[in-house]
Amino acid sequence: MPRVRHPFAVRKLPVAELREADEIFLATTAGGIMPASRLDNRILGNDRPGPLSSRLREAFWAKRAKGWHATPIDYAQ
Repeated sequence: MPRVRHPFAVRKLPVAELREADEIFLATTAGGIMPASRLDNRILGNDRPGPLSSRLREAFWAKRAKGWHATPIDYAQ
């Protein structure tokens, strides 16, 4: 997967700006990228993750599969 850089900022987000977004997702250390399909009564996209959310989610899980931020567990014990 080619490396793509997207601009970002850490800031307070006004609710009005969130309601105007094309895509919305949350990010967690355990679940990775969690796209939102609805906000209030508004359906985002086609009720499916958007292209940016999908690319970020795929990149996150590809890194996890290679051992990034993973703790190996021996299930045989």
